[in-house]
This record gives sequence, C-alpha cells and structure tokens, in this order.
Amino acid sequence: MNAHKFSGLIAATFTPFDENGELNLDVIDEYINFLLDEDIFGIFVAGATGEGLSMTVQERKELAEKWMKVGNGKLKHIIIQVGATNLRDTIELAKHAESMGAHAIGVLPPLFPRPATINSFTEYMRQISIAAPKTPILYYHIPEITSVNFSMEDLLTLASKSVPTLAGIKFSSANLMDLRRCLLLDGGKFQMLFGKDEQYLGAVALGVNAAIGSTYNYMGPTYNRMVEAFANCDMERARQEQDRSQALVKVLQKHGGHNGVQKSIMKLRGLDVGYPRLPVMPLDEDQVDSLKKDLQGIGFFDWCK
Repeated sequence: MNAHKFSGLIAATFTPFDENGELNLDVIDEYINFLLDEDIFGIFVAGATGEGLSMTVQERKELAEKWMKVGNGKLKHIIIQVGATNLRDTIELAKHAESMGAHAIGVLPPLFPRPATINSFTEYMRQISIAAPKTPILYYHIPEITSVNFSMEDLLTLASKSVPTLAGIKFSSANLMDLRRCLLLDGGKFQMLFGKDEQYLGAVALGVNAAIGSTYNYMGPTYNRMVEAFANCDMERARQEQDRSQALVKVLQKHGGHNGVQKSIMKLRGLDVGYPRLPVMPLDEDQVDSLKKDLQGIGFFDWCK
C-alpha cells in the first residue's frame, strides 16, 4: 500500500438532510463548487460533523458514492469515515470505500462498549485493515466525544506492528504534547491531520501540515491566510487569523455548538445544506437572527472569505 500524502485544509463535510430527515444528495453538486471557491480541496465524509453515526449503512454508502462521483478529478483528498457502532458495519463500509477508490478511511472506535485497552482496539483496526487492505487508515481521535483517550503515541507504536495500512491519525485533541510525540515517531512515518480548528496555529508550529475541520467549510480562507503568514514568519498576522477562528468558535459555543448552528452559518454564507438530523434541532428564525448579529459583531462576514 502506498500511503496517500495529505496536505492543507480538509473540510469535515455536513450531510444534507431535508426537513423530514431524509438525505438530500442533490445539494452536493453545488456544495463541492462552494468548497473549491473557498480553496478547499479535500473532504472528510460522515464524521461527527457529517452526522455519520445518525445514518444507516445504506445511507452512508449512498452519501459516499455521491461525494466520490462529484469529487473525483476535482478534489485532492477524499476520506470516508467508516467507523460505526459495531465492527461488522465498519468492515462493510470500509470495503465499500475501498471499492470506490477513497484516498483513506477514517475509523472511529465503537462508542459502546468502548475499547478497554490499546491491545483490543489494535485488533479491531487489524480486522478493518484485512477487509480493506489497499486503503490507508486514519484513526479518528476525538476523545471529547468517544471518551477513548489512549496515548496516541502508544497506539501508533503498538498498532503499526499489526495494522500495515495504519497511515496516521485525525487528531481532534488539545493534547499537543501527544501530537508532537506522534509526529516524531519512527522518523515522521505517520501523518497527523489536526482536528482542533481553534488551535491549528499551535499544531502548525509543531510541524503539522494538514488539518480536518468543520469550520473550514465556511471560513477556509482565514486559515489559509494564517498558514501563509506563518510560513512567511509573520506571526502577528498568523495570530490575528487564529484569533478570528477562536472568536468564531466562541460564537458557536454560545449558540449551542451543534450542527444546527453550523448549518445555519453555511446558509448565511450562501449554501443551504439543509437540516440536522434528530436529536439535533435546527435553529428557529429568532435564533438565526441572534446568531447573525453575533457573527456580524466579530466581523465574520468581512474576513471569512
């Protein structure tokens, strides 16, 4: 297996649902053009932002097929998140992603029962690797959601011995020491794709050159300017762009921080990606008005693009 090399910003895409909670895949044709206009050339499908665990296996296959159809030849990076609530569904989705030529698969751990040890989860990933032997695996480390919080350095050290397709980690954790230890492991063998948008500058300073996040959907140019400023040793400008990201995240948190809020921001940016799926609720008109005022208050519409 030749591991795909990831770089730049990768959007954790929203899954379009209609008001009845049904997939509305026609939106994706416009969605991909929106991302390209934002200088975003990679996608991470059916993760937490994409509400992957709220969908059936069949729905997730249809979603992946649509993104692969519209994204092939346009996007540099297409990662399909295949983690499910059980190993058999995960294996089925991994085989499907490989059959379509996905550049990598993301793998969440099962949420209940959670893996109790690194050894048990390594075996879990080994089974997935056997099912999709030609496709790189990115472990999806998001302990705030999964409550699985092993040392990623230890996980990579052990799993690399038996999971030959393990290419790295989608690292959605604030533990920058663990991140740096992973970057150093085996001479930089593993790819670390950072997943905390509001802390990306810190990760860049540690040597990260790729990131996956939800806010890249609607403010990718902000982060691209930040990375460019860092590369040019303009730290004042780089910090300014990161400050904007953090101001946005504070607004998100104020309004609930869920996909209903972020989908409303996408609509305010000009692309309607529909409704969240229950149990997440959409914002009502008054809530959207309040959100818009707060975004205007931080200057979001002036610097998001």
